[in-house]
Amino acid sequence: MALTQPMNIAGNVAPGFELVRERFKENFDCGLEENGAAFSAYHEGKLVVDLRGGYADKSCGYVWRDDTLAVVFSTTKGVCALCIAIMVDRGLLKYDDPVVAHWPEFGQHGKDAVTVEMLVAHQAGVPLVDADLDLDTLRDRAKVGEILAREKPRWPVGAGHGYHMFTHGLLVDQLLRRVDPHGRTVGQFFAEEVAGPFGIDFHIGLARPLQHRVARIVSIEPTLSDKVTEYKTWINALTSPASRTRIFKEFLSRPNPPLFAFVGNEIFNNPDYREVEFPAANGVGTATALAKLYGILANGGSHEGHVLLSPETLATVQRQVTSGEDKVVGYLASKFQPQFTAGGFYTGAPYCRSEGDVVIGSPGYGGQAAFADAARKLGWAYITNSVKPRDVDERSMSLMEATYQCLDELCR
Repeated sequence: MALTQPMNIAGNVAPGFELVRERFKENFDCGLEENGAAFSAYHEGKLVVDLRGGYADKSCGYVWRDDTLAVVFSTTKGVCALCIAIMVDRGLLKYDDPVVAHWPEFGQHGKDAVTVEMLVAHQAGVPLVDADLDLDTLRDRAKVGEILAREKPRWPVGAGHGYHMFTHGLLVDQLLRRVDPHGRTVGQFFAEEVAGPFGIDFHIGLARPLQHRVARIVSIEPTLSDKVTEYKTWINALTSPASRTRIFKEFLSRPNPPLFAFVGNEIFNNPDYREVEFPAANGVGTATALAKLYGILANGGSHEGHVLLSPETLATVQRQVTSGEDKVVGYLASKFQPQFTAGGFYTGAPYCRSEGDVVIGSPGYGGQAAFADAARKLGWAYITNSVKPRDVDERSMSLMEATYQCLDELCR
């Protein structure tokens, strides 16, 4: 039986950002079914918003603390993209390199034309694989590499982009390990090159001693089986081109559909799945950590004398390279078309406030989001354990808008 407890809101905001705290509290009070969450923002390298509230585990009354970690699902993809950008910055990779120059086996079935930029920007044509990626397989990186290498692209290379929901991080990991002089995985690389030096409490592959800090995920919308049925109904009613329909049907045609196999409380509440590196979706961290990371990117790429990315590489990773309808999810989300930069970051509506804005980051399943706005030197992040399977989450959007409103007032 869940314990009835008064809602707790904790943390601090800098003078001028009081509206953000009000909106954060409203998310818990106005019927949005917020269970536990945190929101943080860095402006010009300084922490200006650091809020948390609700419960890491409401069933036992365990409140959300300043060190509570949350699974951020696809927001992990932005962290993976950053790791590749660092390798480019160090001269170990170029975005126009053919992937086969570093990973020859990947060139099967015409994939020899895929460049590093295309790989990170969801243009490689391998949004799914014809193999079950269970825990044992994910632990065998050589086997994962073989699976990805022999996969046939779902569309001609260079003919567009499609959201690589669960293969993106695996592709990045395979490439990075082959280029990194120490042969590290993406989780190891991030821990040693970013998390440690910059004090970023974010993890891809969470060590057992830290598992007790992770907030328990709760679903506040239809169950997993309900959503599968709903998506099948949508597909049957589609009038979109058959090629896109076929791609999505492939996700759903197997006994354990890959699209949903890694999206569910029973998976991400299991420490075994959080411990293994699944870089497209199982990163865990605090909102403060993600906001700091993106705040560094928004503030020139350096922090307290440490260089994360050079200005030249920052300019490159912000350049948008995709446009038009997404070949995987486009017809299911006509108002929310994922677009990507050369560095593999998500960009575009609704996280850009006006046309021409360059805002980079990565949203995640259930409402997670972390973004950098270089023009305003702003980095922000929202994390929650109350997952809502929607394209755009009103909770994070209200907090983002409040933060911008405060900035506008302060800059007058």
